[in-house]
Amino acid sequence: MREVIWFNPVSLDGCFEGPGHLPDWHRVDEEFRAFAIAQLRQAGVLLFGRRTYETMASFWSGRAARSADPLVAGLMNGLDK
Repeated sequence: MREVIWFNPVSLDGCFEGPGHLPDWHRVDEEFRAFAIAQLRQAGVLLFGRRTYETMASFWSGRAARSADPLVAGLMNGLDK
């Protein structure tokens, strides 16, 4: 049986997304990035809802993400969804 880890930034009042339904409201600093990388390195598969998948797939497979953060882009793109 596989372990399931829920990785989803949420505000104290329960918000998952910002204006325009975008997940860009949370602060991404080096601590968050290091945590995300550690989680991605342990993951065997990523499970998203439809809208989140579409947003993530269009961003992480793009040139901007591969230029800005090639390590995370590689990990995101290399995992089964």
